[in-house]
Amino acid sequence: MELPGLPLWSFKRAGWKVIFYQYPWETIYRAKHYVQTLEAVYADAKARLQNIPSGKRVIVAGISLGSLPATRLAASFKRVEGLILNVPYADPVTNLYDFGPTRRRVNSDGYVGRFLNTTHTRESLDKELSSFSPLKRAKDLGHVKVVLFVAHRDKYFLYRHTKKLRDALDQRAKQFICFESKSLGHWMGASKYNLQSASWLKWLG
Repeated sequence: MELPGLPLWSFKRAGWKVIFYQYPWETIYRAKHYVQTLEAVYADAKARLQNIPSGKRVIVAGISLGSLPATRLAASFKRVEGLILNVPYADPVTNLYDFGPTRRRVNSDGYVGRFLNTTHTRESLDKELSSFSPLKRAKDLGHVKVVLFVAHRDKYFLYRHTKKLRDALDQRAKQFICFESKSLGHWMGASKYNLQSASWLKWLG
């Protein structure tokens, strides 16, 4: 997926080496693909991180779905010093089951919206995704400086969830800064914050 103003170029202009992942829309159509994609991205990023020479600074960033592997990587490795979360999930399972279209269809046609199928219960999916959950992993981010971007009118990742993430990060992260838009939704909010990516690096130092 591509969004306007991706921070890739701002990072490169600032002298960073960037590893960038994209995913196709069909990733989120079924739970099996959803989980497999997250695990594959995390495994690849983990292997690359372990090959980065010591002394090199490491910052990870995630937009939307990308917030999940980014959070797991930052929470799992002490050498990650910065985490940027742009319109992220708070907790993926809570979001999927509380998002209006998915909640209404959970018992109608064998699907939880277009995301999940009946081979996954809420409990089994939570077990598979808990290590990716920004809300659940906030306790493991005490070594990380975190930048969070939130859109109040986000129809995908509801504000009542992301404000819980905001509060958890404020308490647990090494340093924390949050930017909130009261007028924008998911895609426009993400794009706006992408265009401000140079300021992310300034704050992270």
